[in-house]
Parts: sequence; C-alpha cells; structure tokens
Amino acid sequence: MKLKCIENRGYPHITIGQSYVVFGGKFILDESIKKYTLFRIEDDYGSIRLYKAENFHIESNHNTRYKVEDLGMREYQFNYHIVSYPKFWSMFYDDIERAQLDYQKAKKELYRYELDKIDMINIVTRGNKAVKNFVIELLREDKDDVFLETIINSCKETI
Repeated sequence: MKLKCIENRGYPHITIGQSYVVFGGKFILDESIKKYTLFRIEDDYGSIRLYKAENFHIESNHNTRYKVEDLGMREYQFNYHIVSYPKFWSMFYDDIERAQLDYQKAKKELYRYELDKIDMINIVTRGNKAVKNFVIELLREDKDDVFLETIINSCKETI
C-alpha cells in the first residue's frame, strides 16, 4: 500500500505531497467497506509511527501481502506479512536484531513493489540522509545503473 500525504497539521514529520509505504495500520469494516483509521509509516525523520488516516490519500492498494487480524467490534489491524508476527513492533522498538532485520527486508520489498522512479527521485533529492542511502543501496542491489545515473544528475541539479 502506498499513500500520499494530503494534510500534516500537527505532524511536522510528514510532508504534504510526499509518498509513503505502509507497514501496517487499522481499519473499521462498515457494511463491507474498509474505513482506514491509522497507518504505520516511516516518516521524514526515520521514525516508524502510527498516523491518522485522514492525513493521507491511498495511491495504491493492490498489494495483497498484508495479514489482517480481527480485533473485534468490526475493528481490524493489518501488518505487512514479514512484520506480522506476534510482538514484532515491541521487538522492533526494543532493537531486537531479528525484528530489525525483518523490518529492513519488509522495507526493501515495499519500496520495490510500491514506489516508482519519480517517488525514488523525490526521496533522494528531499528525504533524510538515512532514507536517501537506503534507496541508493536498493538501486545498487538491483543493478539499475541507468536509473542510478538519473538519481545522481537529479541530486546535482538540487545542489
């Protein structure tokens, strides 16, 4: 799932117009319609947090690799399949190595599946240093030398 930020009032760590991939969240099922309430994303400062769904527009919702858990009272929680095991998020925030590695694996999969080249250029030219480095390393792993050259040229233009 990919979102675009449309509002950031009270949330200085997300940028209007920026795309974000979704690691998880919550929704209410109302007459067979999902009404998203929260999305777990990595914000502009590299923090993985829950944000109110009203701040985002869903750009892509075709990824079927999320696990859904019924919380009762028509409320559901969903997490990307790699990070959907019990206690993952508490392990992640406690810096448990397995959770950190699984998060990186999930992030790579989500970026490859959800983000297009324009999104990646925007991240590299505007994002924080850690995310920039992550995207560049991802492109190096994918051996996309032509696109890496495009990224380098975009960075030169912004300097």
